[in-house]
Amino acid sequence: MKAIVLDHYGTPDVLYLTEMPDPVPGTNEVLVRVYASSVNPVDIGVRQGRVLSSEPHHFPMILGWDAAGIVEDVGDGVTDFVGGDRVVLISEQPSSGRGTHAELVAVPSTQIVKLPETINFVTAAAIPLAGITALQAVKALSLSPGQLIVINNPLGAVGGFASQIARQLGLKVISPISPHLAEEARIQGVEWAVPVDQSLNNAVREVVPEGVDGAIDLVGADIAHQTFSAVKNGGAYTTVLPEWWKPGGPYTEDRAIKPIVVENKPNQADLSKLVEWLNLGVLSPRIEQTFSLAQTAEAHRLHEKPGLTRKLIIENA
Repeated sequence: MKAIVLDHYGTPDVLYLTEMPDPVPGTNEVLVRVYASSVNPVDIGVRQGRVLSSEPHHFPMILGWDAAGIVEDVGDGVTDFVGGDRVVLISEQPSSGRGTHAELVAVPSTQIVKLPETINFVTAAAIPLAGITALQAVKALSLSPGQLIVINNPLGAVGGFASQIARQLGLKVISPISPHLAEEARIQGVEWAVPVDQSLNNAVREVVPEGVDGAIDLVGADIAHQTFSAVKNGGAYTTVLPEWWKPGGPYTEDRAIKPIVVENKPNQADLSKLVEWLNLGVLSPRIEQTFSLAQTAEAHRLHEKPGLTRKLIIENA
């Protein structure tokens, strides 16, 4: 099979297209021919050597977590999928060593969901990692319909899904938004936009003096501190950034708010729910551009540029 690989960490120039052995599905695994995958921030971090799993790393390495395609073969013990099924999947790269920026990938059957004919592969490939992360972050708040939350980056890949999911679950979203992006944010699910040129805590409390019921941090650092401060005492707070990325701040016990770090855990039920919403038209990814497999390095270069908020898709011809 053709795949994009790297032999060592570095700039996008370390990525190259080559022939690799076709993967063979093991017990309870499914072999999928990849029609589309996507580039996520974690792929950039792994390529640079900044985001490392605790598992040993082996080169040549294939990046990529998301994929959509057609089942090519199944291993022993698989009964839910057969050759020819249209599917979407998530692969735990780099811990699994099985990236999706390739023509084929073999993953556990528990990380795959069937894809309706109504959803194309490009759209589906934009969903898994960012969508599951967003869904798990919203669910971790454990709030009820009608309650108000802050999402501090509602137009990013994860934030866009989180805003839409929150709306679908009946939560009200308030976010910092530049005026020229207000309509786009509203479409994503943001009900109240506050200025981006002042403290998020102050801006939110001008609208909700007592503070919001919960918040999702997608930025970290000072913005995370401001986001946490906007939550009322006893409220809920989740962040998708690992603790070691987050400097200290106003996370005091007397406020009775326990920060929850959400680290994506591939979950078939969550992925299935996302596909259901996608099929119903209540969830929609924002896609910036598609690239061929051979153009993956170009996609990485674009991803590194400031201001990108939409998904980049790798499409296999």
